[in-house]
Amino acid sequence: MKTSRSENFGFALLFVAGAVCFGACAVGVEDGDAVESDGGVTQKDSGRTSSGTSGTSGTSGTSGTSGTSGNTSSGSTDAGPADTGVVVDAGPADTGPADTGGGGAGCTDTLLVNEILTTGAGKETGFEWVEIYNPNSCAKSFGSYKLVYRSADGPTDGTLFNGATSSLTVPAGGYALIGSATVPSTDGTLANGMKDTGGSVGIVFGTTRIDTVGWGTATVANSETKAATAPPEAQSIARSPNGRDTNNNSTDFEVAASPTPGAAN
Repeated sequence: MKTSRSENFGFALLFVAGAVCFGACAVGVEDGDAVESDGGVTQKDSGRTSSGTSGTSGTSGTSGTSGTSGNTSSGSTDAGPADTGVVVDAGPADTGPADTGGGGAGCTDTLLVNEILTTGAGKETGFEWVEIYNPNSCAKSFGSYKLVYRSADGPTDGTLFNGATSSLTVPAGGYALIGSATVPSTDGTLANGMKDTGGSVGIVFGTTRIDTVGWGTATVANSETKAATAPPEAQSIARSPNGRDTNNNSTDFEVAASPTPGAAN
C-alpha cells in the first residue's frame, strides 16, 4: 500500500508534537508542578514527595485532668495551750491595803453613845459613866473623836474625854467605857460630871457632832427629836434594843434598872 506524500508529512508532525509534549510534561514534573492523581497530590519539591490522601486532622486529645497537688494542706496545727477564753492577769500582785469591810454596818465613822449612868446609889456623885458602841465591822481608833457634854439648855460643848490624848480603839461590834475615877474597868476617865435631872452628851468627829443623847430637861436643840427619860439613881438609860438609832432619843432609849457597862444592853 502506498501512502501519499501528504499523509507521511502529517504523521511526522504528530510524532514531533508528541515528543515535544512529552518533554514539556517531564520538565513540568521536574520543576515541581503538581499533578493530581487519584484525588491525591504528588509534590516533587526539594526532593520530598507527598503522596496519598491528606488524612483528616486527628481530634485533639482531651487535656488530661491536672493531678491533685501532691501535698494536701491540712492547716497548721496549733500546739499551744488550750484556749480557755479567760484573760490571765500576769501583772504584779495587788499590794494595796486589805479590805477590812464586811457585811452588816460596813466600816464608817459612826460611833454611838449606847448607855449613860448619871448618878450612883443614894445620888452618889462621882459615879458616872458613858458607854460608847462601835456598830461597824472594823475597829475604830478614837483618836479623831471627842466625848462632849452640854447642860440641859447650854449652847456650848465641854469636853468630857478627848481621844487625841489617848490610844483608845473601840473594837468592831464592841464597846468602850468612859467613867469617873471611882468607876472600875474603864477605858478612859471623864473630865467632869453630868447632871442627873437633865443634860446632853454627844460624840464629835473632827468638828462634826455625829451623835447626841439628851435626857430629862434637855431642850430639843440638845437632843435628837426629843429627850429620853431622866433615869433614877443607880439606873441608866440604854438603847433598846442594843445599838438602836432612829434619831429619836425618847424612843431609842429606855431606863435600865440593871445597867450593863461595857456590854450589850
